[in-house]
Amino acid sequence: MHHLPVVSFIHPDEFKEYEAIGEEMGFAFVASGPFIRSSYNAIAFSEKVMRERLDRLEAKMSARKTELPMAQPGA
Repeated sequence: MHHLPVVSFIHPDEFKEYEAIGEEMGFAFVASGPFIRSSYNAIAFSEKVMRERLDRLEAKMSARKTELPMAQPGA
């Protein structure tokens, strides 16, 4: 089996940029990294990332509930 020659090295920081671009395009999930391929542990990785995102969202929602002013009786 012959491998293609390396044309350029992509710095790991660049993958964060690719992730942001994908999210700006409307993708709900972007797996971007030097050793990521579309089928490699995709389900486990997406479940982990989605769980982390849901946890952050729930924390934000909970924080907003505590910031809301309490209704005054008879107001």
